[in-house]
Amino acid sequence: MSRTRRSARRELARALGEDAMALHVDPIACVAHGLCAELLPEAVTLDEWGYPIVDERLLTEEEVRHARRAAAGCPTLARRLERIAAVPAEPPPP
Repeated sequence: MSRTRRSARRELARALGEDAMALHVDPIACVAHGLCAELLPEAVTLDEWGYPIVDERLLTEEEVRHARRAAAGCPTLARRLERIAAVPAEPPPP
């Protein structure tokens, strides 16, 4: 994931005032079983070869529960939930 996208996610988490969760797919480990798309169709679609395309947005609280099931149910353990920590608006004083 690019540094710009990662910092944008952190800024969004900060705006929400809490840590947020996002789904991450390891493209090397994935062998296109498609179970994640069945368990979390709101955030995962499949390409023409059956590999997941993950929505890059932060997950809602409801989606996090389903994403945990999708990550735990992956036969190759290619999915994981990633906590996006909220960052303070300004660095703390020294």
